[in-house]
Amino acid sequence: MNNSSHIAISTAWNTARHTSGSQAIGELCNLGFESFELAAGTDKSMLPSIVPMVESGEIEVVSLHNPCPAAREQTPLSAPDKYRREAAVMQAAETIKWAERFGARLVVLHAGLVEINFEQKTAGRLIGAGFRAEGEAIVKEDMARRNRVREPFLKSTIESLGELIPIASAAGVRLGLETRYYYTEIPSLEEFQIIFDELDSPVLGYWHDTGHEHVQETLGLAEKGEYLRRYSGRMAGIHVHDAVNSSDHRAVGRGEIEFDRIMHSVPKEARIVLEVHAPASGADLVKSRERIEAALKNRPPDA
Repeated sequence: MNNSSHIAISTAWNTARHTSGSQAIGELCNLGFESFELAAGTDKSMLPSIVPMVESGEIEVVSLHNPCPAAREQTPLSAPDKYRREAAVMQAAETIKWAERFGARLVVLHAGLVEINFEQKTAGRLIGAGFRAEGEAIVKEDMARRNRVREPFLKSTIESLGELIPIASAAGVRLGLETRYYYTEIPSLEEFQIIFDELDSPVLGYWHDTGHEHVQETLGLAEKGEYLRRYSGRMAGIHVHDAVNSSDHRAVGRGEIEFDRIMHSVPKEARIVLEVHAPASGADLVKSRERIEAALKNRPPDA
């Protein structure tokens, strides 16, 4: 594989346009990608045609994003209801099984959510329009309500992850807890540490998301770079995409994110995955990869 193979691409960009997994992968191979993350929600029928491409050495699957394959009814790992939570664990266990089949060593997880009504979109619009005080007041009120009722949801998340860790360990897979977009989701900035302290397993790592981090910073829920300062030492991988205010999954260079700063904090062993969505073009993906490669060249030698 070429020197670009360290930077993988998520099939989130094009799976909706294809019914064959090999065709979706082939389109991205034509853009020069050889390493892949299979996106959440990929239809199960698309997966078997990718297996021969891995077995022949034509491509590498580095990660799967849970649920992959798509779940008939997606349920969160944080569900307080026993049967819903068990269904969520079974979904994630199937993703781990497919990761093992593909030789992927990483599974990206959304850890759940606190189930309340909230006004993040309104807050984001206000902040983006210059009404920061009004937007942050909404965020503060929502977060206070969230945190008052979070305990059963956080407890279920920890219980679910505790069940998944030995399954992943047996499969040779590491789990990556992803930075979240919505502030009702789990983990918040502080909850990552609660989970890591409670479970204390090398199988459970941190998965950084550049766009989601930017959204959390824009909403006033984290200082710039705070997620990386706290958790880069546990980083298993990173989703790379640009963002403007609360609009993310843009091509790199089409937003406000300082990628030189971020890539300097990415450990060399962490997997880098472009997670750019349509309507970005194929040329946008290639340019995104080139920009991240340039940022990596400037990374300190001890990163």
